[in-house]
Amino acid sequence: MSNNLTLLLLCLFSYALDAQPDSIPAKVYMETNNIKALINANGLLFYDYEKGGQFLPDSTSRSPIKAAGIWLGGVDPGGNLKLAAQLYNEDGKQDFVPGFSSNVPGEWNQIWRTSKVDILAHLTDYYQDFEIDDTLSSIFGWPAYGNKYFKEYHGFELPELPDQLAAFWDEDHSGTYDPDKGEFPLVSNGRCDGAFFFNIPDEIYWHVFHDNTPHTQTQNSHPIWMDISHTVFSYHCTNNKILDNTVFSNYLLTNGNLDGIDSCFMGLFLDFELGCPDDYLGVIPEQNILYAYNSDDDDSCPDHQGYGVYPPSAAVKLIRGPLSEFRQEMDLFAAVPLYENPPNPGMGFPENAQDFYNYLTGTWKDGTPVTSGGNGYDPQSTNYQSIAYPGHPDDPGSWSEVSAGSIPGSRKVVTSYGPFKLLPGAVNEIMVGYSFMPNGEFPVTDHLVDVYAGIDHVMQIFDNCFGGTPLPCSSDVITDPSPIETSTEPIVFIPNPATSNVRAKFEKDYIQTFAVYDALGRLMYQSTVFGSSHYFNVSDWPSGVYYGIARAGHETYIEPLVVVGIK
Repeated sequence: MSNNLTLLLLCLFSYALDAQPDSIPAKVYMETNNIKALINANGLLFYDYEKGGQFLPDSTSRSPIKAAGIWLGGVDPGGNLKLAAQLYNEDGKQDFVPGFSSNVPGEWNQIWRTSKVDILAHLTDYYQDFEIDDTLSSIFGWPAYGNKYFKEYHGFELPELPDQLAAFWDEDHSGTYDPDKGEFPLVSNGRCDGAFFFNIPDEIYWHVFHDNTPHTQTQNSHPIWMDISHTVFSYHCTNNKILDNTVFSNYLLTNGNLDGIDSCFMGLFLDFELGCPDDYLGVIPEQNILYAYNSDDDDSCPDHQGYGVYPPSAAVKLIRGPLSEFRQEMDLFAAVPLYENPPNPGMGFPENAQDFYNYLTGTWKDGTPVTSGGNGYDPQSTNYQSIAYPGHPDDPGSWSEVSAGSIPGSRKVVTSYGPFKLLPGAVNEIMVGYSFMPNGEFPVTDHLVDVYAGIDHVMQIFDNCFGGTPLPCSSDVITDPSPIETSTEPIVFIPNPATSNVRAKFEKDYIQTFAVYDALGRLMYQSTVFGSSHYFNVSDWPSGVYYGIARAGHETYIEPLVVVGIK
């Protein structure tokens, strides 16, 4: 290649990067449940550079999770390190911007919102007479592939990118979003087997961002060309404090790099801030949970707004991780603390692309492997352990910050999956739950009892994609450890809408169980079924949308039922 041609290509590449929008990312607050949480359109969660952390469970300014953002890194066939990471976007530093990496026309520096209230109103409207009388903007303006109404609401066309737009319930399997046929917004359910059909969140936000922009956060690292479709959602459950204090985040990542990336890692940066800066970090590797907890039973200090005696904790559950090139879900690989004032310079905050990548690979800033015991930094040790502090704090024989005698402080951590080969065009998914666990749930004298009681509850809720059953808004968690294969064949309700007697007609001759849940996930009716039909009465049920769920072996059938009741 001639020098002139090389120079021309470099200039064109530079121009493409410079052409990216540099406007301030749009931001919104979600606040349907007990958490008021900030979402930035460039993917950064919870952090406002003017106000600080904005994951707020109460009226004070205390934000137990200050910031969360995605980190990606790998090496291309030419040996170039490609990396993108989120920290705080301070001083204009950022590796991600709103929109699509291919410069799709339109105003993508925004965040779309819908709600369970709107979805249920839409379904009720449709199932009354199978026509839509009230075209709700949050339903008909949803940025889902093929939505013919989108331009009418937003003034620009949707791109031909079916894998990168917002998720929806595709009732007729056409591949396009048709709200006039009763289809509605949904959380991308990836490997969750239809769980979100009958676990409709109370609030859903969607936006898209990418890294095809100058990387000012990681000191001009090479872009990956990753498009990230991001859905943030929550449930309002007054009788389930953990669920009511949780925000979910689902990343759908599409690799636009034509050469693929080797030694790839995908992970998250997390900054915990539990009142006073006297916290510890813990990890439960087998459950993919990271948590921060107070170093003692009293979170009181002169310079911060602490929580007092028996302080709360915060946990982050990595519900679903990315798939390897062999389409196998990967286990958590690394969890490495980040120290702003490290006990050793080799453990410091990342400054350049290689520093960031080192943390993703389970090593310290200087590339020294994390080792078990103490603060995890011992260049003379070969007892490597890429996940720091995996032990129970109450077990002196396991490695925790308690057994290590760590100096308490603010806790930041990078966690990652990998290594794997990221193939060209590969689509991956990462789902995360961010939970605040209030104190005082139990009459205890040890705040760690509260911590682990809350974590047990978190595990029950999130295991197996919410248990494969309607998400409970009560203290009784519904779980089912068996795998579920969801069929798209419907149950037929006759009549639908219904006022009194209903016949449920099943496509399968053998149904083990049949149940009907209301929109809040409460069990309304349950029976063992013999044959292909079953009758039940709804005359005393309130008007609304319900969900019939029938199981035959490991298959699950789901169908909405509209009741026009007398209450």
